Amino acid sequence: MGDCPRVVITGLGVVSPVGIGKDLFWENLVAGTSGVGYITAFDASRYPCPVAAEVKDFDPVNFMHPRRTAHRGRFSQFAVAAAKLALADSGLELAQEHRNVAACIGTAMNGSGDVYETARTQFEKSGFEGISDHEWR
Repeated sequence: MGDCPRVVITGLGVVSPVGIGKDLFWENLVAGTSGVGYITAFDASRYPCPVAAEVKDFDPVNFMHPRRTAHRGRFSQFAVAAAKLALADSGLELAQEHRNVAACIGTAMNGSGDVYETARTQFEKSGFEGISDHEWR
């Protein structure tokens, strides 16, 4: 394999319409529970189809400080929650100086505006020097 780094999957974090957390997600998936239903996040009565696969029962405050929720789009809140769930599932204790860790996030294209706006704002504020790992805690 040469110089390829060793990759180990240590934990899973799931935020989905079928369930939040890998155990509830798997339980509902195996049971055939559908995550599709009437939209509850906003009034969808004007739309031709008021049905979607919506993540319900999600409270971002369970995963981040309330002040942080105001500055993160829902998509970003899901990503933070999934990352924290994966870290908890891994059982790893990360030291402040430990940098040899990565996360792989799978999602639909929803939220690209959140990603763009966050990156643009941060870069305009302080360039790349202002980006640190504490921004995401």
